[in-house]
Parts: sequence; structure tokens; C-alpha cells
Amino acid sequence: MALQSSQHLKSKTMPKIIDLQKTIYNSSNPTRKRLHQSRFGWVLKKIYKYSDIKKSAVEYGPGSGIYLNYLDKCNEVTFAVDIEEIYLDNIKKNISSYKNLHLLVDDIQNSKIVDRKFDLILCSEVIEHISNPSAAINNLFRSLNDGGIVILTTPQKFSILELCSKVALSPIIIDITRKIYKEPIEELGHISLLTSNSLHKIILESGFEVLEQKKLGLYLPLIAELGFDKFIVEIEKLLSHVHITWPLWTQCYVLRKS
Repeated sequence: MALQSSQHLKSKTMPKIIDLQKTIYNSSNPTRKRLHQSRFGWVLKKIYKYSDIKKSAVEYGPGSGIYLNYLDKCNEVTFAVDIEEIYLDNIKKNISSYKNLHLLVDDIQNSKIVDRKFDLILCSEVIEHISNPSAAINNLFRSLNDGGIVILTTPQKFSILELCSKVALSPIIIDITRKIYKEPIEELGHISLLTSNSLHKIILESGFEVLEQKKLGLYLPLIAELGFDKFIVEIEKLLSHVHITWPLWTQCYVLRKS
């Protein structure tokens, strides 16, 4: 099972969460690894497609910072913004390896930096962790220059993985889940999951134009734990082909401020 941490856990848990975020992309379980790697691959392609070495980029909620190196290389100046300073402190340890990276503390729901305009914004796996996704998306719009791009990903509310996680990551079951995976496992911390229709409505009401959208990431309980990921991949292809995408975990968007 693919597992991600909350952006708003207590500071004492942060080192554990940072380690978890590094683990999930190289999991020994094929499905867990694929679910995160497929999202990573999709986001990376969009960073390369929409970045400009003469422009500015920002990532809200960078977590362990897996995208920052690519944003830094592809844009003139890059910002990493998070409400939790411990994430930024972790990134700061290696800041000398970046071309032109700046770290800012800010709350995406009540942003104080909306007047600092950007050309590209990455917001991946963030809005499900906050209480007001609508306010966050409105602030993303306000933070963009005209013609600017947002790369946005978030889980689907009724995806199979999210539904199964309510059981597998419950306080009673989570220790069993950890024993099965033999890897770091934490509760997801998803407090504001959205359906595709709900998110699309917020996006349009905020003023964005949708340039691209995609759903990806199928999880099938037991089959995933037994390691039969190739079978799951084929089922995902079939579901996508017939446009049955609600079971897929992640909804991905490229948005433009017209």
C-alpha cells in the first residue's frame, strides 16, 4: 500500500516522516513503489515541459524536497514554501547544492506572500492535508503571474487505496500493516480528500483554465501485498481505457492563469 505522511504532524515526528517520504519512492513492495514513482514521473515531465530558465518557480509543501533539484535546474529562481519549518531546515542542510533556492515559511491557506508573483507553482500531495483546500487553490491563483502554470496533484476521495487505508492504517490494524510491509508506515493524515468533480469545481471557480488532467495509481488489496503488480498495472490500463478512473489513487492537473 502506498503511504504518505501528513504535512501537519507534530514536530517531534518530522524526522520519521522525512525518512518515510524517502522510503516510499524505493519501496520493496512493487505496488507501493509504483504508486509513488508514477506520480513522481508525471510531475517531473510537467516540470520539464512548463519550466523556463528565465522565470521563477515555487513548491508549496516540498516535504523531503524530491522535486526541488529539478525545479532549481529548470528555472531562474526557485522557492520552497512550507508552514512547518522543520521541513525547510532539512532542505537547508543541502542548500549549497542548489543554483538559486530560497526557503520561505508560509501558510498556503492564509498566504502572506501572494503578492510575490511566480511563473510556475508545484503543489503535490498538499491540499488533502489542510482544512481549506479551496482557500489554498485561490491563493495559488493569486500567487501566479498572468499565464502562469500550476502543477497540482492530490488523492481521489473514493479511490480504492484511500478506502482501504481507513482500515489498514487504523490504530488497531496499523501494526499488522507495518509487519506485512516491513517498512516505515504512518497514518496518511488526509483530512480534506476531494472527489474529481469537487476539485474540478474549485479549480474553475478560482479562475483557472485546465490544460491537462490525468488519473493514475491503482491499488488492489491483497494482490498488491502478494507482489502481483504487473497484473494491477494491466487492470489500471483497462480501467483508463474505458474511462473508469474513480478507483485510481491520484488526480493530476496542469492549470493556467489566463
